Parts: sequence; structure tokens; C-alpha cells
Amino acid sequence: MKWLLLFVIPLSVFAKKEAPAVLYKKVFKNFYAFSEHKVVDTISENPINNKILKALNKKKETIGFIREIITTTGCDSACL
Repeated sequence: MKWLLLFVIPLSVFAKKEAPAVLYKKVFKNFYAFSEHKVVDTISENPINNKILKALNKKKETIGFIREIITTTGCDSACL
């Protein structure tokens, strides 16, 4: 009898993790800083997506907005 043993490793283990600011600079070339604005999370039972970031350049001018969405792998909150 032959045995086949499989190891399943999520690809995210091999992904290069970068600080959020590094990722923001890839999207907004003039990114310098951000300001945080609280919003109401009307989807989740356990509100976790409750902020929007305003991307700013060195002159403190708005160059865009960032909304990071965090979710669970299960349905502890509303399933989308």
C-alpha cells in the first residue's frame, strides 16, 4: 500500500509583507502621509471596517482615499 502525504501551505506564507505606507506609495506616487476618518460599518455585526484614510502629499493636499477592508474567514459577521 502506498501513502501519499500532502502538505498544504497557503501562498500568503510566501508573500512578501510590506508596511502599508510602502503599498500606498505604489498606488499614489506622491504619497507622504494619511489622515484617518471614522465611518460607520453597517455591514458587519462586529464592526471592524470603520475608517477611511485620506492620502496626502507633502503639501498636505488630498491625492486620494484608501479604504482597507478586513474580513474573517468564517461568518462571525455578516457573510458577504
